Amino acid sequence: MNDKKFKICGIYGVSGVGKSTCAHLTLPEFPDYDCVATDNLLAINRMLNPSNPILQQSSYTSWKRFGEYNTSNLQKGFQEYRKTMNHYLNCVLERARDQEVGMIIEGIHIEPELFYSFENSLDINLFLL
Repeated sequence: MNDKKFKICGIYGVSGVGKSTCAHLTLPEFPDYDCVATDNLLAINRMLNPSNPILQQSSYTSWKRFGEYNTSNLQKGFQEYRKTMNHYLNCVLERARDQEVGMIIEGIHIEPELFYSFENSLDINLFLL
């Protein structure tokens, strides 16, 4: 790979805040970039792993696996739910690095630590909406 780092724009936040809209409005400014919605990766993950109980929940209900409704269980549930997507997001980031592709990635499933683990080889820009 040459010295040029390809840009990765990650847009994440709670449901309904406008992540997809923001990504699609930004895309015309970067016509050579791929746009990846983590919801599509989640759909693939669910199809490939239909018996995974974590994937049968949503970000709203993932706390139920940890017991009663409280702040601690909300955090645990969401973190567990989000981590189920790391393998797929890692593959997307590896593709960006290895095939020199800029990307706009949007979704609730973005884990900043995973993205920043690529900052030596990709220009990572994350935006929390």
